[in-house]
Amino acid sequence: MGRLRDSIKFLDSCDFSGDKAIDKQELSRVLREKKCENVDLVVEYIFKLCDKNGDNKLIASEIQKNVSRLKQYTSNEDIAKKCAILLAKADSNGDQKLNEKELEKYLSENGEDFPSLEAFVILDEFDVNKNGFLEMGELRKYVKGKVEQ
Repeated sequence: MGRLRDSIKFLDSCDFSGDKAIDKQELSRVLREKKCENVDLVVEYIFKLCDKNGDNKLIASEIQKNVSRLKQYTSNEDIAKKCAILLAKADSNGDQKLNEKELEKYLSENGEDFPSLEAFVILDEFDVNKNGFLEMGELRKYVKGKVEQ
């Protein structure tokens, strides 16, 4: 019942026309007000995911049925952003992967008590192909694990 209530509350906050449904323009307006990036892509994704009858309007039950999938999309988007930020801060040579020294320096700069040990442990656990680097897929698993803690 809580998810339905939340879906109705969300619908009410976006339903500027008062027709008890959200169209793409209304959703776009709300996302732009919330400073969302890639609004047009996000709107298309949400409608593709939720608008099962193809009427280009979302009602509370369509939103409710897909809340967990929408949260998963947001979570994946957050993880991608966190990976990009981590790479931008820690990848000193621009090769789009992190070695032990880059990890150690990043961890030290971010308050880790034992950065050398932590960098070793992270590589040991997440460097699946054992090449001495955290590449994007491995980095995503590390970041996802941090986000879920």
